Amino acid sequence: MTSYHYCGKEGEKIPDDVQELNIHPLVRRIPFAACYGRKQLTRVNFNGSALTEIGIQAFYGCASLLEIEIPASVTEILKEAFMMNCEALTKVHFHEDSVLTSIGKNAFYLCKSLTEVSIPASVISIKEGAFQSCCLLRKVRFHQDGSLTNIEREAFAKCRSLTDVTIPPSVMSIAPCAFWKCQLLARVRLNEGLGVIHADVFLGCVKLENVDIPRSLSIIGCGAFYECASLQKVNFEEGELTEIGKQAFQGCVKLHTVNIPTTVERLETRTFRNCNSLEVVKFQNGLQYVEEKAFYLCKNLQAVSLPGSVEWIGHGAFCECSKLLSVEFGDRPRFVQLDSMAFSGCASLVNICFPVEIPLTLRCAVYSVFQGCTTLENQYGHANMQFDLVHRFENFPIHKRCHHASVTTTDELAQEIDSSMKSLQGNTTHDHLVDRFGLTPFHVLLSAASCRLDLLQILLAAYPPHVLGWKDVNGKTAVECLTQRIYLSEDSRNMLRMALDRWLVGSVSSWNALEAWKVDMLSRVNAIVAEEEVEQRHFLLREASMALSRYEKLEATTLLELSLWKTELNSANDALEDDPVRTMVDRNKREAYQIRSGALVVIPNVISFLHDNILT
Repeated sequence: MTSYHYCGKEGEKIPDDVQELNIHPLVRRIPFAACYGRKQLTRVNFNGSALTEIGIQAFYGCASLLEIEIPASVTEILKEAFMMNCEALTKVHFHEDSVLTSIGKNAFYLCKSLTEVSIPASVISIKEGAFQSCCLLRKVRFHQDGSLTNIEREAFAKCRSLTDVTIPPSVMSIAPCAFWKCQLLARVRLNEGLGVIHADVFLGCVKLENVDIPRSLSIIGCGAFYECASLQKVNFEEGELTEIGKQAFQGCVKLHTVNIPTTVERLETRTFRNCNSLEVVKFQNGLQYVEEKAFYLCKNLQAVSLPGSVEWIGHGAFCECSKLLSVEFGDRPRFVQLDSMAFSGCASLVNICFPVEIPLTLRCAVYSVFQGCTTLENQYGHANMQFDLVHRFENFPIHKRCHHASVTTTDELAQEIDSSMKSLQGNTTHDHLVDRFGLTPFHVLLSAASCRLDLLQILLAAYPPHVLGWKDVNGKTAVECLTQRIYLSEDSRNMLRMALDRWLVGSVSSWNALEAWKVDMLSRVNAIVAEEEVEQRHFLLREASMALSRYEKLEATTLLELSLWKTELNSANDALEDDPVRTMVDRNKREAYQIRSGALVVIPNVISFLHDNILT
């Protein structure tokens, strides 16, 4: 092995074929390009050196260098010190008593074999591209009580094997593209103290799933989480956040829930564009501007409640949100301006009105704002749409209360219902509950952004449950407006259970009371046994089986009766003469029916009992 002792003399040249380099203890710095391109160098011994600086390109292109142990005395690693073609470098050791303050620009750029690194507590800054394209780097440990304040541009960009990062609380800003295209990065912890996430910091981190935004963060830069395809939830805490930049979350196709803090006044252009799974967006009072295409192509967004502070909805802001059912404008008087195509292509939109007290202006024809909103176009046409939307619920005060679910009180809704019932005494058809879109108050409430269990309870107490089965112009029942939502809060799930329960009960035409349907089933079974004609017995058996399949879902407390009736039905079935057609439904089909009908929601704990005791 060719060995060389480096003394740091002026003009001293290290041999090209050196394999082992021994640094003299008195050497204070490795100068510019000292070992540049020494492709056979495998080992560097610092021998207790008091080295303070590793110079620019000092070990640039040392393709065989395996490990390096940075002396504790080194204060700075200058730019490109180990850059390019240090392909064999697997480990970089920093002494626990290190006084290193800076890791220079591109210092370890393209060290393709480097697998892990622990940043010393003394480091203040990691410069631009310091570890960029270290494609096997799996772990980066930051000292959580250290001095690091800045992670600069592209510092860890394209570290394709990096899976987990915890940013220490000392870091005040993360520069653009710092973790750009870290394709396996699944978890990022951001601590209090972080003030700015600059542009494109986590762009293309396609495995990143959840992010908690600390209260101290004030700015999320343009494209910060652009195309983070696995990102499902972003947790914002009320704090200092004032700016969410352009395209910050564009293309986060699995993002389903966002709660915008009160401190954010503007959602910039394309902030959430093409977030295909985004279903729940909670806006807070304080938001003033929703800019161009902010929610363009959010195909699963179904309801939004815009606070009274909103003044501007930009061009195409909610364009092509094809499942959007409900838009609530805040009822506080304030100037509101809609730009062209603001809601264009929202084909399902039915639950929307412009409150009279808000001075609304359009920058273009109303046709452009709602172009492609086929449900609205079919009912209103283009000429009078703006006028009609302002007066949408003029003759439907209960609908109006349910539309403004975010601010309506239970007393207000109860008083409105009471007033309506007094004015419609003797009217048993309940036709007044349906507007020109076929919407009942249940439709309006269950499609609103604010899922209010307390308001639903008042409606359920006031109106017969079969109203829940009425369909709107899109062929949807009120319950279906809620059940099509994938991500529901606990309150929403409670609403769903209650609504389904009442709907299933009300959907059985012979339902009067518990005793009534007991008598009905007993009479059906007895009729089968008493009937002598085989064909008529077939008919009665099929009818009784269909009735039983509905009744099974209604009352878990009657499982014993259901078991007895099933036994009677099976006995009757066995008594049929040479029947080639099996009238009883097999286990899989019964289970599928229970799922479709909502039985797994209404009585989620008894399905196994039904299987074991009834379906066998």
